[in-house]
Amino acid sequence: MFQAQTTRIAAIAVFVCLRVVTSAAWGEDGSGSVGTSRGPDRHGSDPIDLTVEAEEIVFSDVYSNSGSTPMWCYGNTLIVRLGEEVFVSATESLPQFKPLNDCRWVLMKRTLGGWTRQQADEKGRQREPCLLGCLPPDKLVLSSNPTLLGPDASGGGPARPELVVIEAASPKSPCRSLLPGWNGNPRFNQHSYAQVRIVVPKTEGG
Repeated sequence: MFQAQTTRIAAIAVFVCLRVVTSAAWGEDGSGSVGTSRGPDRHGSDPIDLTVEAEEIVFSDVYSNSGSTPMWCYGNTLIVRLGEEVFVSATESLPQFKPLNDCRWVLMKRTLGGWTRQQADEKGRQREPCLLGCLPPDKLVLSSNPTLLGPDASGGGPARPELVVIEAASPKSPCRSLLPGWNGNPRFNQHSYAQVRIVVPKTEGG
């Protein structure tokens, strides 16, 4: 019963996010990413007028024993829109591995036939959802945090944060992994995914 309830809660949260994705609140270029909806800001501006265009199941999965859930990142984004294309960073449980690192990311795309699986992490395992962002006009950037522990290990431990770059026009094509440079030797672990921010410099007249 607990597993069924957890999956249901995650699905409802995804529905709420999709309402923002399909609203008229996007910029003129049609690109952006969302985590939660917003009402009037602290300066008293008018609330955004949202229109619900669809409520649908994006993906389903069994509850992982890692203590995390598909919407564990709360205010961070798992949904990205580039033009008319909408993508979701889903979480897939890997029951053949011991927790805590018993999940992997799966990229989903909204097509005319519904939500379809594009690709998944074929090597890495991690505990928590992988945040998704975009670099207009044509790139998705996923924040991955694969464990450095062996396949038979359990519990938490060292991890290696990386950025996964995916071509939005061909999301099933092989992705590229970028390893950021760090000052010193940070002790990254299964919780090091927590924040990611993508800043796109404004062009002249933009």
